[in-house]
Amino acid sequence: MARGIFGTWRANRREAKELGNGVWRRAHDRYVRALDRFHQILEQEAFTEENAEFHNAMVSLANECVDVLPSVRAICVRAQELWPSEENNIPGPGVEIHRELSHTANDLAQAAQALAMAFLQKSSGVVVLDPQESAESGPAASVRRRVAAVTDGVERAEAKLAAVA
Repeated sequence: MARGIFGTWRANRREAKELGNGVWRRAHDRYVRALDRFHQILEQEAFTEENAEFHNAMVSLANECVDVLPSVRAICVRAQELWPSEENNIPGPGVEIHRELSHTANDLAQAAQALAMAFLQKSSGVVVLDPQESAESGPAASVRRRVAAVTDGVERAEAKLAAVA
């Protein structure tokens, strides 16, 4: 459903109210962009019988990253409440939390990059996705490690926020 001009305007106002226009909104938006990129790469690959196991494993990992998004948003909203930011300066007590969120977004971007490399290697004729072990292949393990770092990073940011707040 299209929002229209007023729906988009209201959504932007709500975002600005909850996340501000500073570092917390950018941290949230960075995670969302990395998540979108992961899904774009996943959707580019044609689903076939040969890559079904690998594709399903990657969809499962993408779902893990989507499941973490509400936590990322909640951290950013709470941090904006505690340390309002409307510019590029990271408020003192929120530095560690912001660092964790930045690392988390970078880990998700690296997971998307690892996924793209796996598909690129497959399409170039290099056999990296053996049908017998495709969900546990080297490229899958690389993506899985990055996604584990994403979920761990969000947990660390939540713990740091709880300790400070």
